[in-house]
Amino acid sequence: MKRKLRFYKENGKWYADVPGVSKEDNEMVFGSDIFLEKISNGKTQVVVEFSNSDEDDAIYAFRMTDHDEYGASYCDVHNEEEPIWLCNVAHEVFIEHPAEIFITDIKVDDFYEGRCCQHKETGHYYTIVGQGLMKMEDGLWYDSVVYRGENWRLADRKVTIFTKRLSDFNKEFNLL
Repeated sequence: MKRKLRFYKENGKWYADVPGVSKEDNEMVFGSDIFLEKISNGKTQVVVEFSNSDEDDAIYAFRMTDHDEYGASYCDVHNEEEPIWLCNVAHEVFIEHPAEIFITDIKVDDFYEGRCCQHKETGHYYTIVGQGLMKMEDGLWYDSVVYRGENWRLADRKVTIFTKRLSDFNKEFNLL
């Protein structure tokens, strides 16, 4: 089952946005906060799409390593040195702690969806329709899906631009 969940940072602490659960219980701790800091690219909000069934296109895959009456610990299958812990609020999302969690998409706030931009070298205009993270052989890359046209109102061709860091997008484009 696929789910999307928003996480946000407030006063230096990360929280899940699970409806009907207190803010205190939604606090992300014991490694899950460190993981969110890592994927947020310094921003204060991130939306994560995840599944409890194996996904070929998963950006991250976590496997449960321990479970007790308070929650469960998980390790990234590619980096077991950085475990995360999820409390029983996970039951509100998955019914129970799944044996595995696969992250299939990550959206970070302050992306420029809906904004128009101009390429600094070519002068081409683009309308940004989506941005996220994509897993590539040499690591994670930000993908920016844009429509190109003679001007932003006549955008006619879909293009995907890959940058290693979100800030690299700003080096190539002027936001209009």
